Amino acid sequence: MINRVYESVLRKLLREAQPPKSSDRLAAAVSREDSFASATLYSPEEALAALRAAKRSGDLEAGDDPSRIARFLEPAVKGYVRIADPKSLGHGTCLASWEIINIAGPGMSSHLLSAAHALSPSGLVTIDRESVSPQGFNFWSRNSERRLKNPRTGEDWRFQDCTLHQPGDADCGNQNRDSLNYAFIPDGSEKHALSSLSRAHSSTSLEAQEELNIPPDDLTSALTDAAGPQMFAQKYF
Repeated sequence: MINRVYESVLRKLLREAQPPKSSDRLAAAVSREDSFASATLYSPEEALAALRAAKRSGDLEAGDDPSRIARFLEPAVKGYVRIADPKSLGHGTCLASWEIINIAGPGMSSHLLSAAHALSPSGLVTIDRESVSPQGFNFWSRNSERRLKNPRTGEDWRFQDCTLHQPGDADCGNQNRDSLNYAFIPDGSEKHALSSLSRAHSSTSLEAQEELNIPPDDLTSALTDAAGPQMFAQKYF
């Protein structure tokens, strides 16, 4: 009995002594439109530190628009994912999946894929097969166990089974890129994970509003601008 109590206490102490997981130091600024949605993963500590430094130096002034605020936030951005309803792009559809059109962030693959699933109304995601990078192709190839299955056959559900070929399906018949011809399923934890990251963003937004007079919507817009292809993401596509 004493040994079991001792082991329990020791395990608790070891868990508390471990450094926090990377996701514990992240927040997510989420932006949604009718046919698009994005999540910017960033470090709240780095973002607030950069904004405070800009205010002290006089570079950040009250009333600055989000595009100007974005310049100070780029170093705090760790990852970015943007998805779209394929129909809005003129692409073929696969069931109710949404298409990942931008994804970037070294070491953030699992967090970004999780966010993409959480942002998709159905939870299903597919890949923009016209512009996927070699790194992206390798990632999807390694995640074949996440492919949607055909309930009638139990086989991986290829795009040919659930869509008409349209301009976005340029690689659909290329066997060398077959890993891209599928919809990918969530594991069930994604919405909770994104909610936690969104709450961290809400706390950061409140702090920025009280201390730096930056409205929450402006901070979200600035982070989205800082993460988009014109700034952070262009370095990692």
